[in-house]
Amino acid sequence: MSQEKINRIMLVDDDEIHSNLCYELILRAGIANSVTIFNDAEEALSYLRNNVGNTEELPDLIFLDINMPFMDGWDFLDAYEEFREKMGKDIMLILLTSSVYKNDIEKAKQYKAVAEYIKTPISIDKLIQTRNDYFKHLKTA
Repeated sequence: MSQEKINRIMLVDDDEIHSNLCYELILRAGIANSVTIFNDAEEALSYLRNNVGNTEELPDLIFLDINMPFMDGWDFLDAYEEFREKMGKDIMLILLTSSVYKNDIEKAKQYKAVAEYIKTPISIDKLIQTRNDYFKHLKTA
């Protein structure tokens, strides 16, 4: 069975080493046509706001870290929730974080946009599973 790719993935993580590692794993997993890295949550949010309705430029999936300086993942989610329904496309959002705190896991469940909470480090197998679980329409025979 061959697998098609998610068109666009956005990775929001202030740790450049971690974001580059995730980028490489996404490429090796072969699950995306395009991966854009934002090391600043405010820049990622600005990009989304500037592309509201422009479905060709918007990601299909966002991997978001929680623990970032200036604007953390929770602040990003609060701001994103304000305009999420105006995006013109459903964007899957997965928290990809080193946080193992139960409070963070419970808090993530309060956000409609968050589909899953994945603890890092992530593996190629988990990336492929994520694509298969959330992007079933991409499977081809």
